[in-house]
Amino acid sequence: EEKLDEEVDIYFAERRYQVVREWAEQITSKGEATAPDFSERIDRVLTNRLFGLPIFLFLMWLLFNGVFTLGAYPQEWLEAGFAWVGDAARSVIPEGELRDLVADGIIGGVGGVLVFLPNILLLFLGIAILEGTGYMARAAFLMDRIMRAVGLHGKSFIPLLLGFGCTVPSVLGTRTLESPRDRLVTMLVAPLMSCSAKLPVYTLLIGSFFSDEWAGTVLFIVYFIGIFL
Repeated sequence: EEKLDEEVDIYFAERRYQVVREWAEQITSKGEATAPDFSERIDRVLTNRLFGLPIFLFLMWLLFNGVFTLGAYPQEWLEAGFAWVGDAARSVIPEGELRDLVADGIIGGVGGVLVFLPNILLLFLGIAILEGTGYMARAAFLMDRIMRAVGLHGKSFIPLLLGFGCTVPSVLGTRTLESPRDRLVTMLVAPLMSCSAKLPVYTLLIGSFFSDEWAGTVLFIVYFIGIFL
């Protein structure tokens, strides 16, 4: 490694591909070049060195703001519904500890959590759309250089991305990494990714302390701080 000034595994892989390329050039023939199709034209923009990362950050910001903007309507409906159920319980149950338990504790407590369910569902829907359109694969390619800059393999991006859903599959996903060091470091930083279990806490606190106009941006900043760390 001192002589080559790079990791031995990477050097061996490059040498293998070099031999394969030489063989491929000897046994294959190339046809006329065809015009790039629609997918290739999109790749040139989304994976561009200059514009790729800003586009990625903008899409994440747009996703989080859309979650709060669109989720505000069903949130209001749920709040009104649970308020009506709580008032109905107060009118039926005589005054006392039982009424406080049912109206304020059970109905109010459950309603205070379920009111943020639309935001969670919209966020998962947005991530599913990005995966379905193939953008997540382009994002993985885009993040390879950044992963290497912080001492990780480009493949580490996939387990860390899984960490936004749940840290357990994120840690399990590190098995795809060849280097024990890369596996260990990726597992240690995986909890910094904000998993779905943390999202209800984020949405509850952000929705309580920030207006709807700032809620999406604050959530984006919270996620970005974890990524940055």
